[in-house]
Formats: sequence, structure tokens, C-alpha cells
Amino acid sequence: MMKFGINLQLEEYPIDLALKTARQIEELGMHAVFVNDHYMKPSGNNVPDAFLTLTAMAAQTKRIQLGTAVTPIPFRSAPQTAKVVATLDNISKGRFMFGVGAGWNPAEFEGYGAAFLSPKERVSQTFEGIRLMKKMWIEDEVTFEGKYNRVKGAVLKPKPFQKPHPPILVGSRSERMCRFAAKECNGWIPGHLSPKDYKDKMSQIIEEASNHGKTRRNFTFVHFTRILTGLHMDEVLRLMPKNQVSQGRERFLVGSAEFCVEKLREYVDIGVDLILLRLHQVAQTSFVQEEKHQQQINYIRDEILSKL
Repeated sequence: MMKFGINLQLEEYPIDLALKTARQIEELGMHAVFVNDHYMKPSGNNVPDAFLTLTAMAAQTKRIQLGTAVTPIPFRSAPQTAKVVATLDNISKGRFMFGVGAGWNPAEFEGYGAAFLSPKERVSQTFEGIRLMKKMWIEDEVTFEGKYNRVKGAVLKPKPFQKPHPPILVGSRSERMCRFAAKECNGWIPGHLSPKDYKDKMSQIIEEASNHGKTRRNFTFVHFTRILTGLHMDEVLRLMPKNQVSQGRERFLVGSAEFCVEKLREYVDIGVDLILLRLHQVAQTSFVQEEKHQQQINYIRDEILSKL
């Protein structure tokens, strides 16, 4: 069955509203809340920590899946990230999904003391970091010496609630990262791909996975995109620069409920497991007001998701 959730860009939300949104999503019977994982962004630096925010959400909900979209693995110490993920997975009783990537924002790396290496090196850091984390989640004691990580006698307890560990979803379209997803991870979480491009890449990942003894059932395929529709669409469009309006109409879901249903059904038909929707242009308008925000989520659930 197709599942739906909301993807929150945390720089666009006061913390209290982010937590209320998680509760609202659960009350409405939707399936997931994912958050972005940054400390600084070109669109704004007022960004709370993703894992602490998800921990608060976990404590205030009981059913919904929680995830990162996505965590830049080279940005933090891999062993410490492994500890944080295991703790969050226990607090949420196994509701965490770990979206991962190689990072893209040099300013936040430099601002928080992490080396921003070449794209090729960051991908290698990501692979090594994830392999180390998996060892720490599974083995009793880990000694590891790699190019980017070195640990001696590392003990990680409690182990993750999910066995052998939370699902790892790779957030990249690159061939190298997609092959890694197929071989060593549990899913794929790209953003803003057309149905055709998504289907083509999904088929490649499934085919590659079969070479490693895996089947389609071993994977979670996630699609996330922005959506602008409903009661306050005209207000938002009036306040947006014209170039952003045209770009939004080309790349995202901007239009009537019927239009959004038609477009999302294309992803349902190709077999995507989870669709995450980001409310488009929240930060730049009065749309972030709590009442309007809640109305918009209700509208999306009632007029769009219920039709799929």
C-alpha cells in the first residue's frame, strides 16, 4: 500500500510548529515525517538539530515513521552518528529511517569544523562511514582502521531497536551511490525526479541488487517533492518572485487538487513505497502561520492523498 508523509525543512519551522506538525500527521493517519539535516543553509541558518528534533517527535508520537532526508555522513563523526541513530531508534521503538548522503554545502562543513573534500572523496567517506556504523550496530566490539575513520575497542550499546539496524536510504542519483544503495543499503530517497527518470533508476537499482542476492522486497523507494495547492495557493503565488513561480510549475506540484492527484498517481503506478511532500515556499510567506499550515495539511490529506 502506498504511504504518504511530510518532509519538513527545519529552517522554515519554529520548533514548536515542527513538533505540532508531527502530531498532526499522526492524528490524520498519515505515515511519516522526515526532516532535513543541516546546521547552516543558504536559505537560512536558523536550523535546529535534526536528531534532537526527531527525538522530541518520537517522544510525542507512537506510530509514524521518522527519518532524515538526508544526513550528510562526512559532516559528523561516523561512530558518534552511529550512537545517536541507535539511541533514536530505541526511543522511537524502531520507527527511524536513516536517509544518507555525501553533503553539498561547504559553508556548514567549514562553519562546524568538518573538512569539505572533493565530491569523489565525500562519497568515499560516506561509504566508509556507513560500513563502520553497520559494524558498530551489529558487532559486540569494533576495531576499525580506514582512510577516514579509526576506532579501537568501540562498544555501542544499546544496539538499535530494529535488527540488524534501521533501514539506510541513499539520497543520491549518482551511479556510484545508486550501486552502493543496491549492494549495501535498504532503499533510495531522491528528490524531484520525473516519473520516467525515477522508474529508470529504480529498475537499475533493483537489477543491481539482484546481483547481490536481494529482491525488490528488500528495498524502500521514497520520492519527495514540493507541493503548492489548495486554500492558500493564490496568496503564496502572489508573494513569490515570477521566476520562482515558473520554476515551481516546471519542477514541483503546483496546481489544483485534481492536477496533484494525477501527477502523484504516476509515482504510485511505478511502485514507489513512500511519497514525502514538502509544503512549497513556507518560509517566504505568511503561509507558515500555524492555522494556515494545519489547514493546508488537512486539505492535502482530504483532497489529494485520499484519492490515491
